[in-house]
Amino acid sequence: EIERRDGSDAVMISVHADWAIGNVDAFRKALTVAAEVAETNHSLVTVGVVPARPDPGLGYIERGEKVSEGVNRVGRFVEKPDAAAAAKMIENGALWNSGIFAWRVGDFLEEVRARTPEVAAALQNISAGANGLDKFFSEVKSIAVDVGVLERSDNVQVVAGDFGWDDIGTWGALKRIGNADDLGNVIHGDAFAVDAANNVVHANGQTVVMYGVSDLVVVAKDGVTLVTTVEKSAYLKTLLDALPKKVADQ
Repeated sequence: EIERRDGSDAVMISVHADWAIGNVDAFRKALTVAAEVAETNHSLVTVGVVPARPDPGLGYIERGEKVSEGVNRVGRFVEKPDAAAAAKMIENGALWNSGIFAWRVGDFLEEVRARTPEVAAALQNISAGANGLDKFFSEVKSIAVDVGVLERSDNVQVVAGDFGWDDIGTWGALKRIGNADDLGNVIHGDAFAVDAANNVVHANGQTVVMYGVSDLVVVAKDGVTLVTTVEKSAYLKTLLDALPKKVADQ
């Protein structure tokens, strides 16, 4: 749709909504740099965030060959290594995989057609208008862009960004960015913490009382209560895969 409207030279930037950004000006600058590199190098560009800690709940980018000042080819993507491996990668210059991408539309579609058969066949059949889009989405096979394109392409480059980025896609992440009480508890809803520290509590329609515990995540919603640790909250997919479907769907 963007190519049809603005041409294959149009540069698009892909971002997500589940982030906290500490320095908005530096964030804008990083996006501008990524867009300029994409336009100049005809490459798919990702912004790697300078890590603040060896977080095992995040993905990492190992930098490869230097292309120009501040620009490297992506060596490889590493998804959620353990803490020791993450620390070693950071020591060697790895960046957090932010999920921020920039590319010329034509370059991206070229890579999709060449690397992503799950999408390419449906892409060839797309036509103008709503019916064409309906046909496309009925034929396409679901695959994440990082798996289907970026990890298969040899034309991916990375630029570093340092703008106070944090992924808040997990409950435990609220501990870092939420408004905590004097004992480090981040509480939303009808909840009380007594002799308890560094917990994250989200109570929706239920009352939660915590006593004498620390470093827990408690989510009470729609008649289901989740209790885990801040550390384990980054791995909820493992939990969901193990639960009965009727519970996981809640």
